Amino acid sequence: MTETATADAAPSPEDVVRLSARASERDRYLAALLAPRQVRQALVALAAFAGEVGRIPAFVSEPMVGEIRLQWWREALENADPALRSGHPVADAMRATAAQHELPLGLLIGFIDAQSAGLYDEPMTDDQSLAAHLAKTEGALFELALRILGGRDEAARAAAYAAGQAYGLARLLVELPALWAQGRSLIPVSRLAAAGLTLADIRAGLHTERLAPVLAGLAGEARLHLAEARRLDRSLAPAQHAAILPLAVVEPYLRAFERARRDPLRDPLELLPARRVWALWRSRWSGRF
Repeated sequence: MTETATADAAPSPEDVVRLSARASERDRYLAALLAPRQVRQALVALAAFAGEVGRIPAFVSEPMVGEIRLQWWREALENADPALRSGHPVADAMRATAAQHELPLGLLIGFIDAQSAGLYDEPMTDDQSLAAHLAKTEGALFELALRILGGRDEAARAAAYAAGQAYGLARLLVELPALWAQGRSLIPVSRLAAAGLTLADIRAGLHTERLAPVLAGLAGEARLHLAEARRLDRSLAPAQHAAILPLAVVEPYLRAFERARRDPLRDPLELLPARRVWALWRSRWSGRF
C-alpha cells in the first residue's frame, strides 16, 4: 500500500470525534444527531469528551496513571492559545467548542476532577455525596449542552441539575455490572447500612436479597428527579429541549432494569438499540419525556 493510500484511509479528526462519541456516549451522541443542525457538531464533541474522560478509571491499572491522564486533559483544555493543538482530536474539538460557545472552564475541569473518585476504592458515603458527584458529572454535561443551545439562566441550571440526577441514577443502575467488575460501586453506603448490608457482604455474596429494596429506592429517586426535570423543561425554550434529550431513555432504562430477571451486579443489561432510538426520536418531536 502506498503512503498516499494510507493517508487517504486515515479518518479525519471529525470522524474520530464522531466515532468516539458513538462508542462511549451513545445516548448523548444520538441526542446530538437530533439537535438543531448548527449545534450538532458541538454536542457531538461534548459527548466524545465525556466518553474519553469518563472511561479513564476503567482503563488504568494504577491510580497514578489515571491521575496523569486526567491532568493531561486539564492542561489540554486550559491551553488558551488556539494555535497550539494537543494532537488529540477530541480534546481539540472540545476546546474549540468551549471557545465558540463561551463554556465555563470550571464545569469542564469539574467533570475531569470528578473522575478521580473512580480511581480509588472509596465508596459514596451517603445520598448527599452521590448527588454532588452526579451534579459534577451528568449534571455538568447537561448544563454545558444547555449553554450550547443558549440556556444560561437559573432555570436552565435547575433543569440541568434535575436531569443529571435522574439520568445519572438510571445509568448507575444499568451500569452496575460494569462498575462492579471494576471493583467500584456508587451505591451510597448509608443506604446499604439501612438495609443491614455492607459492601463486604455484597462482595462475599451474603444477604443479597436485601439489595433489591436498595436498588428499588434508587430507581424511585430517579423517577422523582425525572418528574422535576419534566416540570422544569417547560420553562426552557423549545429548542433547548434537545440539550436534555437523553432524559428520554431514563424511564425505558428503569423499566428494563425492573423487568429483567438477572443478577443486577453481574449480568449486563442493554436497552435494545431500536428502543433507545425510538424513545429519543419520540421525545425530540413531541417535546415531552
